[in-house]
Amino acid sequence: MGSRKQLSNNGRRIPDEKFDEFLSILRAGATVDDAADEAGISTTIIYLRKKLKEGFKARFDKALAARPPRKGRRTHRTSKRTKKLEAKLFELLSNNGGIVTDACQDLGISRVALYNWKKADEKFAVRVAMAVDRGVDRLEDEAKSRALDGNEEPVYYQGKVCGYIRKKSDTLMIFLLKAHRSKYRERQEISGPDGAPLQPFVHIVMPDNGRSDKPPITKVQPRRKGRE
Repeated sequence: MGSRKQLSNNGRRIPDEKFDEFLSILRAGATVDDAADEAGISTTIIYLRKKLKEGFKARFDKALAARPPRKGRRTHRTSKRTKKLEAKLFELLSNNGGIVTDACQDLGISRVALYNWKKADEKFAVRVAMAVDRGVDRLEDEAKSRALDGNEEPVYYQGKVCGYIRKKSDTLMIFLLKAHRSKYRERQEISGPDGAPLQPFVHIVMPDNGRSDKPPITKVQPRRKGRE
C-alpha cells in the first residue's frame, strides 16, 4: 500500500484498479478522505479525475449515494453552521479543486445555505474564496505537472506490467498557454464587406396600424456619432 501511494506521489500513473478500490471503500461507508487515504490516492487526484472523466464522476456519485447510513453521518441537509463544519468546508475546498458543489454534497449542506452564510458574513465569504483559490492552485499545479513532467504509464506485455513510459499531456499544455499568454488564444474578428469596419445602423420599422394593405415602411440609417 505504501509503495502504491509513493508511486502516485511521484507522478506515476495510478492504475484503474486503485480507483476501483477507492469506490469500493467509499461505497462500503467510508468518507471520501478515508477512502482515498486507504486506497493510497490523494483527494486532489480523486476530484481531478472526477472533473475530467464523466464515467468516473457517475460511478463516484453512485457510490456516494449508496453508502449505508451510520452514526455521525448526516442523512439530511442542514443549515446549522459550526466552527467544525467551517473548518471541514475550507479543507475540502482546498483539496478538491475549489468545487463548491462537491464540498457541499460531502458535508450535507445545501448551496443555498452556503451562499446565505456568505451573504450574512463578509469575513466568512472571504475565507471561502481563499479556500477556493487554494483548491484551484492545487488543480493548476497538478495540470502543470502533467503537462511538463507527464505521468508514468505502465507498459504491458502478455498481460503483465513490464515497464513504464512517461507521457506528457499536450492538451493541458495548450490550455495552460491559452490561460497565461493571449497570443495563443483564439481570436474572432467581425468586419464589414471586404474587411471594412462595421458601420452602425439603426433599423426603423413604421407600422401602418392596419390602415393599408402595403407592407410596413422600413428605413435604414446610420447612427449618430456619440450615441451608444
